[in-house]
Amino acid sequence: MLLQICEPGKTPAPHEKDLGPVIGIDLGTTLSAVSIVHKNKPMVLNLADGRLVPSAIRLTDGGLTLVGKNAIDSHGGQLILSIKRLMGQPDLPESTIIAAGKQWTAVELSALILKHLKTQAESVLKKPISQAVITVPAYFDDAARNATKQAALLAGLTPLRLLNEPTAAALAYGLEANPTQIFAVYDLGGGTFDFTLLKPHQGVFQVLSTGGDTHLGGDDFDRRLYTLIAQKHPNFPPLDATLQLIIRRLKERFSQEERIDYTISYHSQFYSGTIYAEDFSKACQPEIERTLSVCRQALADAQLETHQVGQVILVGGSTRLKAISHAVESFFHQKPLTHLQPDETVALGAGLIAHALSQGSKTLLLDVTPLSLGIETMGGLVEKIIPRNTPIPAQVTQHFTTAVDGQTALKIHVLQGEREQVADCRSLAHLSLKGIPPLPAGSTRISVTFSVDVDGLLTVAAQEELTGTTQSVEVNPTYGLSQSALLALLKNDLAHAKEDYAKRILMETKLLAEQLIQATQKALTIDGCLLTTKATNLLLLDINNLERAALTDDVEAIQKHIQTLKLAAHNFAQLRLEHAVKSLTQ
Repeated sequence: MLLQICEPGKTPAPHEKDLGPVIGIDLGTTLSAVSIVHKNKPMVLNLADGRLVPSAIRLTDGGLTLVGKNAIDSHGGQLILSIKRLMGQPDLPESTIIAAGKQWTAVELSALILKHLKTQAESVLKKPISQAVITVPAYFDDAARNATKQAALLAGLTPLRLLNEPTAAALAYGLEANPTQIFAVYDLGGGTFDFTLLKPHQGVFQVLSTGGDTHLGGDDFDRRLYTLIAQKHPNFPPLDATLQLIIRRLKERFSQEERIDYTISYHSQFYSGTIYAEDFSKACQPEIERTLSVCRQALADAQLETHQVGQVILVGGSTRLKAISHAVESFFHQKPLTHLQPDETVALGAGLIAHALSQGSKTLLLDVTPLSLGIETMGGLVEKIIPRNTPIPAQVTQHFTTAVDGQTALKIHVLQGEREQVADCRSLAHLSLKGIPPLPAGSTRISVTFSVDVDGLLTVAAQEELTGTTQSVEVNPTYGLSQSALLALLKNDLAHAKEDYAKRILMETKLLAEQLIQATQKALTIDGCLLTTKATNLLLLDINNLERAALTDDVEAIQKHIQTLKLAAHNFAQLRLEHAVKSLTQ
């Protein structure tokens, strides 16, 4: 091999690889933005579409695809909004869109938006762009995060990091400069809601807890306003993307006005009337209360009270509504921070991380896993390996063993969720570890390692330590978590906590009873001759009593008979040990 040695700074052009600037992208449900760091300060780029680019696409039968402002301002074809809500959710009926004679997925449509942002940013910066930090809701699951990565790659962008939106907002506010306080980020965008508690300490920016609802945002307030207007007009047209744009613009006026007088022109029909802010706020109370419920749970997870939160940040365009800001102020008993534009805050944080990844930074960012990750164990129970709110990146290894004699393979079932039983959690993946030595039950040592990277993506590896046999799987599901399933998972966990714990204790107790019975019966088969007939009958009686107790749900009774059999089996075990020692010395 020949090497060419050059003076520092004199590397020949062929060896140089200028990947261009790294940008931060807030890929929003309603609006998107691009940012960079200029003169050590983050700034949102003023693109051809403006600082905030509509996350909209219009597909026409003539094959013309319009993105951003042009999609909003044009007519004809099919207007597509709120694509972000469909990311990683191919099981939903509306996740595949038929338009312009072609079938489109959410990944392809999001890629069109990202490519549009990339092209306009290149025009402003006069440089090619190939790398970006892209923000995602904290409660995006693995499928949605992978879908976002795929969209970026389709758009010609390498995603250096998927950054949780609330954390990006906290970075934009420079909260790491105040290490004495705990901060709350209330992020209500067009399609998703996130709430995060953070605490900076000595350059480490740690997420204490996070909560969210991936099906709650400005779109839901649009529908509330649509319903109020529809009630005033018989035969009011159904809500479609075009009408939603009209309704959304009316809604935005409530950030400044106490009443709006409207005249809606739609398909040559006119509808006029007045809506008062008070009525609109009342209609939105269920959604507002849903956000506060998430806040309560996140505070409970972090073992904090509202008075312990130093400052609250409002992020996302929906927080411009007075009903939202008033509700948050009342809940936390303090006025939230709003000196940054709520629509731009997330993008600014993404720009800071983009700069840190390309130029370096003194601030270390620690996100957390939003949901617990674990595996299935005997009895259909879930053994949590990485609990929710664990700082990431994270790697945890636990050791397991075989359940039956001569077992040569092990199937590992990877799960996500907070419940104690497999049936109540979400299945993520399966992997099989084969080639295990056929040893007695409990003799084999198998290590299972869960690794979560900075983007929240999980890799599971299993190894049989005697032979070194290894198997791994990257959790990259081809299906997503439906919105209803996610809401049920998050909202019902707390309500079922006591019930789940009781079920787990019962199941574990029954499993212990079964294992003890099997071990004792096996010992009797091998060395039963060491016992007198009376002792054998008493031991069999204890086994029978435990078997009958294990058929009930009386935990105390099962535990009582377990202790009785343990004591009898212990005496038998001593006889077996003495016999074995005597045999060796003869």
